Amino acid sequence: MTGLVARLALPVRPPELSALAGLFLAGFLAFGVGVYAFTQFLNPVQAEFGWNRAVLGGLMSAFWMAAPFVLVAAYALEFLGIRAIVATGAALEAVGLVWMTHLTGPAEFFAVRFCMGVGKCLIVTPVPIAAARWFGARTAMACAVALSGWHVGGLVMAPLSATLILRYGWRSAAWILALILLLGMTLTTWLLRAPAEPTTSPARSEPAVRGAAGVSSFAHAWVLGLIAIGTLVYYAGYATFLSQLSIMLSDVGLSARAIAWGTGSVAVLAALGTLLGGVAAHKSQPYRTVGALLAIMAALELGAVGLRHGVALPAVATLLIPLGLVIGGGDPILIEAVRRCTPPRYYNRCYGFWYLACLASLAAAPVLAGASFDRYASYRGFFLSLTAGSVITALLWITTTRAARRSRTSLTARMQPQDPQVELRFAYDRTRLK
Repeated sequence: MTGLVARLALPVRPPELSALAGLFLAGFLAFGVGVYAFTQFLNPVQAEFGWNRAVLGGLMSAFWMAAPFVLVAAYALEFLGIRAIVATGAALEAVGLVWMTHLTGPAEFFAVRFCMGVGKCLIVTPVPIAAARWFGARTAMACAVALSGWHVGGLVMAPLSATLILRYGWRSAAWILALILLLGMTLTTWLLRAPAEPTTSPARSEPAVRGAAGVSSFAHAWVLGLIAIGTLVYYAGYATFLSQLSIMLSDVGLSARAIAWGTGSVAVLAALGTLLGGVAAHKSQPYRTVGALLAIMAALELGAVGLRHGVALPAVATLLIPLGLVIGGGDPILIEAVRRCTPPRYYNRCYGFWYLACLASLAAAPVLAGASFDRYASYRGFFLSLTAGSVITALLWITTTRAARRSRTSLTARMQPQDPQVELRFAYDRTRLK
């Protein structure tokens, strides 16, 4: 971890490493157990209760339907602190895992998954906010390292949960995962404390400030609206792949163990993609990174149409490898776009509303994908609709933001202030627009 942080140009003093490790572990446990591990429960639950795919997709959707609680976490962070919020979320998610083992009806499962979703919202919502506060000079990098924990958790928890289910059954596996979650979150809350010294100094914080100001032409309500639309479209594809992946791989003809390792490989690639997305978000402008993200997601959604029984393993790998990278890279890219378009004092609230849009898309997509399959016995139509939405949004984003940048550059070049201080300010503006 120390070498990775050093290469990403983050501080390496122990207080900052402790805080970063806490942010990493929070996502590792919340997302690894609540999402990646739970995907391994879908097949045994379907085999025991005989539910259709719309119901199975609904179990994932119910987890995201707790979206309004991201606003509760964002506002409560100012009063309760990150440690109290994360501990409360961990308790809710662990209780949900144990409670789930005593249920048999789909409505009861939905209620439990909703409670687990509330816990997940409380755990992960403060992570990017804390990264922005504690690592102001390198927010995108710190956020990427913290978010990579979400997918590293999947790398560990998906194969582990699959092994536990095969050996002990899904109910005993849920108890074991709940114990792991509680023990891990105890360590996490101990690590989650603000660094004793700020990680930013005037010299070090200047690149971050200039980077944020470099897209000041984007700081308009309509641009935040474009980001919201891109978020809805991107996470619809994200949620469809993540919730239906194990079932889609089963339709291809892979064994249960191969499905577990395939899901785990997506997770490890997502962890790598998170770091790459953080670098791209730090080095490039949002109009490039967001447009590229949506275009790649469109290509993956189109490629998923070709999956069918008996498809060769290399063809499956050509989908899973870029899928993992894009699933990981989207979070830091979109979060950094929101941060650069938002005044610092409003970042908590804007991030909360952005995450609400994200979770709304995550809640709707899995159940719609499952219902589409139940009706047409294929995901083809649903994935083609997602592809069209991603392409249209990518083109709209790229063309609109480029026009805004050209307009801003032209306006700055035409203005000739007479006051020396104002002239200096405009010279600085022209520099940062480059």
